[in-house]
Amino acid sequence: MKEDLQSNWTLLILTIPGRQTALRVRMWRKLKVLGAGTLQDGVYVVPARAELRSVLEDQTADIRVAGGTAQLFDVTGRAADFAPLFDRTAEYEALTDRIRKATPGKRHTVARAARAVNTLRREFEAIAARDFFPGPALDQTRQALDALGARVERLRSPDEPRPKHGRIKRRHPAEYQNRTWVTRAGPWVDRLASAWLIRRFIDAGATFKWSKRVARGAGRGTGFDFDGAAFTHVDGKVTYEVLVESFGLEDDAAIVRIGAIVHFVDVGGISVAEAPVIEALLHGMKRRTRSDAAFFALAATLFDDLYAGYQVEESRR
Repeated sequence: MKEDLQSNWTLLILTIPGRQTALRVRMWRKLKVLGAGTLQDGVYVVPARAELRSVLEDQTADIRVAGGTAQLFDVTGRAADFAPLFDRTAEYEALTDRIRKATPGKRHTVARAARAVNTLRREFEAIAARDFFPGPALDQTRQALDALGARVERLRSPDEPRPKHGRIKRRHPAEYQNRTWVTRAGPWVDRLASAWLIRRFIDAGATFKWSKRVARGAGRGTGFDFDGAAFTHVDGKVTYEVLVESFGLEDDAAIVRIGAIVHFVDVGGISVAEAPVIEALLHGMKRRTRSDAAFFALAATLFDDLYAGYQVEESRR
């Protein structure tokens, strides 16, 4: 940060009557949550941002009603002079230490570990929200939290494939006809959508084997969506998206739109409006069926209808 870099700031100068202890504590807590820096007792500063000033305006009104005084001032000053007031390194370090201690062990249930991750993530987001000058500490804490989340997710879904890294190779559908396609038993959105994509656009004569031991079963077929499979997660893409790219289906907008839903329901990321509805429908189908094959049959109809609907929408654009 350059020493002479000028920035705009909002100052809050307040006084609270000594008898108003509860108000003093309440204001202090609100300023802490907001991320205000303390210049001295009764003098606070935040970067000049509309959303921060709005909160301070509400606080000044509360203080005045309670018999105190409060004034806001817009000032310009060197960023180097004010930035140290907002250093969150100690907060990140304390949170990172808790993240490391939260690593699930033999005595931890998966549900308990998942709750711990959610709590830690909320605390991280709260610190990040008031970190006006983020630096390496934020990134290091996020990485530690992501690593913990990944470990807990692995405990929750031990058979989920680990993403491979590298270039996705182009394939020719003609070389993948009338095959037996093998994947894990107990299919969910990525496996279901991938199987639908295979039969609908890659191998019309495909048969599917939902195996509890994919490492053995894949030797007699073409594997997808498990570690070591011919088609599985690559970098940030789920198996469905890998199949789309592998077989050159990216130009079909309806296929790509379904892929966005599959990705979000399977691993999260960018939200898609239709995703919660599709997920709810799949949950309902799963409860109504007693076999993986029957579940896939219903899901395939759903994806057929979704694809047809998207084609109509795309044709109107």
